[in-house]
Amino acid sequence: MPPLSCRQGAATTGGKRHSNGCRSVLPAAGRRRTVESGIPPDGGSTMAASTYAPRPRDGAMADMNVTPLVDVMLVMLVIFMITAPTLTRTLPMNLPIPSHEQPPSPPPRTDLHVDAFGSYTLDGRTLDAKSLRAALDGIARVAPDTVVHVSVAADSEYQGFATALAAAQDSGLANLALEN
Repeated sequence: MPPLSCRQGAATTGGKRHSNGCRSVLPAAGRRRTVESGIPPDGGSTMAASTYAPRPRDGAMADMNVTPLVDVMLVMLVIFMITAPTLTRTLPMNLPIPSHEQPPSPPPRTDLHVDAFGSYTLDGRTLDAKSLRAALDGIARVAPDTVVHVSVAADSEYQGFATALAAAQDSGLANLALEN
């Protein structure tokens, strides 16, 4: 197909001149088109957004654009220059003196389970409401810091749970832990 002439809408730059006075789109023989080589026509360097696409026969570009890297490094330098003086400030603290004593032993534990039938199980013994109160009074006299771990069956009524908490509170056991 012959190149388009100026009258048919072809570009008028580059190439050889036609008889009608316009230039063809194709370049003249022996003339290189530097626009496709990746090197600007004036021989200068390209910036971050280059409009010059390299040709496949030119190979890979060996140059890497380091402008974004330099920008990030400068921002990090400024951040470190601003934060460095704050790292040298100290706060006065009174730290505890280490001791070689043994840590205190954990308080004794008692397990109380409320089942669906209104009975109570205290450390494996099944009790009713009156005997539960007497058993908790005995535990409170021996070790008042005992932790009572209360667990309730999913299908039990709230009254059984409330009775167990009231018995523990009335006996003087204040450390209660609720479990699933």
